[in-house]
Amino acid sequence: MKDGDSEESQSRILCSGTNRYLINKVCGEGTFAKVVKAANLNTSQEVVLKILKDDTHAPREMRMLEAVSELNPTTKNLVHCIETFKDHGKTCLVFERLDMSLYQLLIKQHWCPLTLNEIRPIAHQLLTAFDALKSIGVVHADLKLDNVMLVNHMSKPFRVKLIDFGLSFKTSENMHGKKTQPRGYRAPEVSLGLPVSEKIDMWGLGCLLLALYLGNHPFAIDCEYQAMKGIVDMLGQPPYHLLKAGRYTCKFFIKDKHWCIPGWSLKIPIEYERGTGIQTKRWVGQISRLDDLITLQPVRHRSIALQDRRAFVSLLKCLLHTDARWRITPMDGLSHPFLTMVHLKDNMENPYTESLGWQEPYVPTTLT
Repeated sequence: MKDGDSEESQSRILCSGTNRYLINKVCGEGTFAKVVKAANLNTSQEVVLKILKDDTHAPREMRMLEAVSELNPTTKNLVHCIETFKDHGKTCLVFERLDMSLYQLLIKQHWCPLTLNEIRPIAHQLLTAFDALKSIGVVHADLKLDNVMLVNHMSKPFRVKLIDFGLSFKTSENMHGKKTQPRGYRAPEVSLGLPVSEKIDMWGLGCLLLALYLGNHPFAIDCEYQAMKGIVDMLGQPPYHLLKAGRYTCKFFIKDKHWCIPGWSLKIPIEYERGTGIQTKRWVGQISRLDDLITLQPVRHRSIALQDRRAFVSLLKCLLHTDARWRITPMDGLSHPFLTMVHLKDNMENPYTESLGWQEPYVPTTLT
């Protein structure tokens, strides 16, 4: 398969040891892989093939998929990998066919924000997925709107699955100082060059949920400096002990030795540009602090809706703690009031809560 040649990619048959796949459409192409929709000619099943361009990263992704295969893809909300094979020297990964990503959903609805009643089941399912990954010591490390897929939005609204384990790694691996996660979803410890753990996925989840509620990325996705500045402006500066220990702290912060107690301050753009040679880009966030979300959008059923917004902000604060030690775990996240809806339990006949419309498996056990 020729890279970048969509015309030649269509109507081609790829063969594994047991199946033949007819490529119907190229639906995406990135630096490392091409994604195509195909049909299994043996079973007529519609599937998605991820064809890796460079086998350098193939062994890692295949190891991670093998580890994840221990988990139930349906109950743990993970994409099902059907098989892997080689075709003309290229590694091909075969996955179940899903509907569209959350990124595509937002584009389809012109970046109109999701409601909390739509965000809640997404949060529940992703926390379930991350709890399962934590149990086998796997860090996803690439959470973003593109990597959460709706299963079938028409028949199962907001039923989602986590996809793409190309950047995943085991918690036992030494990733200290290595850059991972996409910009805009990158945890402070990654940017600062500190030891990383599964807690970076909780940070990514906080960014994703915030993006769904805002209808826009909360932190800059095309400028590393502006992403860090957005974190500092909205959430506060990472603690002194983290800045002191970070390998890359001096890229973003400058140490002020003239204070009575030495401290760090965020560089201004010109200081960052002089130190890195990288031109900063302009970025304006929609909110200055998380509490602004409580009154950001018009309110219906005021009392109940405000309670729900406060619960949502509380969850975001637990996910977006700049010190990973205090960031919430997936299991604790599943019992957070925003997910259990304990704050709404006495108002289940209110129009706000009656509109939830949840179906199994999303109904929190505390309300059943």
